[in-house]
Amino acid sequence: MARPKSQVHSEFLLTFLSETFKTSPKSDFFLPFFAKQLEKTNKRLQADVDDLSVEADHNRSVISQLEKKQRQFDKALADERLVSSKYAEERDQAEREAREKETKAISLGHECEELKDKVRFVLLRHIALVLLRHTSNVT
Repeated sequence: MARPKSQVHSEFLLTFLSETFKTSPKSDFFLPFFAKQLEKTNKRLQADVDDLSVEADHNRSVISQLEKKQRQFDKALADERLVSSKYAEERDQAEREAREKETKAISLGHECEELKDKVRFVLLRHIALVLLRHTSNVT
């Protein structure tokens, strides 16, 4: 695994400072102080990196859960749309059948009226013929 940038940065700084203070007569005095400060900074930065890694893992887990819920919702929505479509088709079919039956009922009603008119005509003609025969027999 590659070293974290903070550690590389700290090591570079430590090397730079140690090279700088080698030529200085006070290098023995300042070098341990800078080394300790760099170690503290390195530990703090490493803790920050660890915290961010844990947070990123948590966020990935939350995203995964949300994606799963989204897939479940999408499936439920698709199922509902399928059921809705089925009921719409059934409704449309029932409406077509109702219109066809209504049309047939109207047609049968007209046919019935025509037959009634024919029966009336035949009855009236029959009555007229009976009356005509009756009047010719009476005379």
